Amino acid sequence: NDWFEKQRVVQPFALSPGIAGVVFPPKESHEPPFTFGSGVQMLGKNIPVDKDTLMEIGSLSKTFIALGISSLVTKNVLSFDDPVQKHLGDDFIFGPNEYVSKVVTVKDLMAHRTGLAEGQGDFMGFVFPPKDQLGELRNIDPVHTFREVFDYSNTGWTVAGQVFRAASNASTWCEALHAHVFEPLNLTRTFCHRNEIPGEIAKRHLAAVHKMNPC
Repeated sequence: NDWFEKQRVVQPFALSPGIAGVVFPPKESHEPPFTFGSGVQMLGKNIPVDKDTLMEIGSLSKTFIALGISSLVTKNVLSFDDPVQKHLGDDFIFGPNEYVSKVVTVKDLMAHRTGLAEGQGDFMGFVFPPKDQLGELRNIDPVHTFREVFDYSNTGWTVAGQVFRAASNASTWCEALHAHVFEPLNLTRTFCHRNEIPGEIAKRHLAAVHKMNPC
């Protein structure tokens, strides 16, 4: 708890100076896991963070997409080695190289080795649903050669989410997550986005965005 408290104080979080944690004691202690909270849900509002506080998880969303894709792999609905075009169709064009568009796989997307540099294509999903912006990928010229290096790519995982959606025959990746991850794991207080959270729960338990102070 002391370590978490120190992190809350020294890290320059501008809007949500709070943190929640879960502790798993050593097995030999025979003590059950426990949760705790520290700080507040939003700067200027005296609503403490506790075990029920909902926080945005950022790139941990990739873990949920990986779980969803893996669940379909175990059901032989798709393979990590499937070409992306198998699920998104021949209209899926990835940059100027026709060869890359045809052979880029689900595994390439998840391994950050498509050739995109960090930040390339991050426009996807900011205004319209990502599936409506896939066509814009044809206008991106990857910085790296295909499978040359690892370079962290949100865009690759956004496309992976769309593969998951398509392979699930779902209208959105959120719908696919509920069907293949949230409901099977009984994650009743896990949501895809803020607008999906019931109003009363959001009012009492939703933390502000964890935006870092640029100073």
